[in-house]
Amino acid sequence: MLSDASSVVTFDYGTIATAVVGLVVGVPQETRVGPAAGNFNPDGTITILVPKAAVGNPQPGDLLGAVNGRTFTGDTPETQDLERSTTLVDHTFVKAQTDNAFPPATYMVVGNVPCTPGIVPISAVSRKTHGAAGAFDIPLPLTGTEGIECRSGGASNNHQVVITFAAPVTFTSATASGGTVANTSTSGNTVTVDLTNVPNAQTTTITLVGVSNGTTTGNVVIPMGVLLGDTTSNRAVNSSDVSQAKTNSGQMTNSANFRTDVTVNGTINSSDIGLIKIQSGTSLPPAAPSTRDPAAK
Repeated sequence: MLSDASSVVTFDYGTIATAVVGLVVGVPQETRVGPAAGNFNPDGTITILVPKAAVGNPQPGDLLGAVNGRTFTGDTPETQDLERSTTLVDHTFVKAQTDNAFPPATYMVVGNVPCTPGIVPISAVSRKTHGAAGAFDIPLPLTGTEGIECRSGGASNNHQVVITFAAPVTFTSATASGGTVANTSTSGNTVTVDLTNVPNAQTTTITLVGVSNGTTTGNVVIPMGVLLGDTTSNRAVNSSDVSQAKTNSGQMTNSANFRTDVTVNGTINSSDIGLIKIQSGTSLPPAAPSTRDPAAK
């Protein structure tokens, strides 16, 4: 990094070779290759970007040799290019270290970071109307462990997923890995997907294909765990779910207890407790982290 009389900073890159005769360190010999992009921070950190072609054009999986750095003066003609310190100020290796050591003596090129999808919903929920008590939503997280729908879908195992975006969107189609997409509708920023014949005790993945906000297009993937009676959302139906329903028995459905209204009739009573007992012993497979569709652009 060089600065001129007007404090304009530029960056170069090249090579330095320092001969050693006996125990005496010789004068460093610089070979400048060319200008480089770079920047610096007030804390003293200097970043110089060197083109891959300057180090053999490495590809993902290739190893780059150990890196070390020293400080060289450049403030006067007398000290131009002289080494200020023989101490390594930044390095990736220690004595006797090898490529197989930890940490290794080399860098491995890992390639670029995958692109981030351009179409990302604000939220996704599984929505059901509990009689006169109204509609209540179970969140379906876009990343991390999927949300679990524990309420009955009736004789046809129907469920409704509501996906909200930051702006109005269009989409080509909707699919489900379990069950059938019976209907879809769009209202402003919200897309509603009605599902039927959704199997219990498994994760169903809903995919909106070809979602577009007018400038960006991609697929949106929403995973939903379905486990009837899992009011505690721990991926298993057991005595803890029964106990929770018994505690809420006799109450009208509200935002705090609606998961125990598994019959979705607006009241928590013996019918909910009985349905949970019937499902006791069922479970979902171990949770797999959900991710946004990597194909979305």
